[in-house]
Amino acid sequence: LDGEAQKGADAALAAQSPEAQLNFYSELARDFPHNPEYTRLYAQRLIWNGKLAEAAGAYAGLVKGTPEDLESRLLLIPLLVQLGKTAEATPHLREAEKQSENNPDLLSLLAGFWVQMNGDADAERLYRSAIELAPAAQKPKHLIALTRFYFAEERPDSAVPLLKKLESLRPDDPAILSVVGNFYQQAKRDGES
Repeated sequence: LDGEAQKGADAALAAQSPEAQLNFYSELARDFPHNPEYTRLYAQRLIWNGKLAEAAGAYAGLVKGTPEDLESRLLLIPLLVQLGKTAEATPHLREAEKQSENNPDLLSLLAGFWVQMNGDADAERLYRSAIELAPAAQKPKHLIALTRFYFAEERPDSAVPLLKKLESLRPDDPAILSVVGNFYQQAKRDGES
């Protein structure tokens, strides 16, 4: 469809009831099983309609059919965590780690999933890997993520060396100095209590 025809089709679909939209995307996914994007659209509509388990099933089907489909795996993991299915999420996290081993942003994302599942050692390991892999310009955001993790875990002594490293990386960056200052204040409060 050209741009105007696509806009018209989108508007017509948007005017339908949520159930009619869900049926449309279900049929689209069923009729075009070799296009994962249609299944992802269907899964997204399931989520919007509060059908998380069904959405997880749709993503799981994509991952089962194409194990290297990292996008679907990354969409599946938080659903499994939200549904309390951490035992099912764990192998997907391990596989996503393998597929993301050279991508610091994805490693930080996966670390966040481990935090949600109380996999603190795995989370710390991935945050540290992200810091090591990140180019210099991106290191601060990964250092901040690990620092937040340490404060959440009530480990300010582990966070302080990271704060010093952050300061040394960008001593003149007001945003970094603000973050570092906030963390130091939190460390001081934690030490007083």
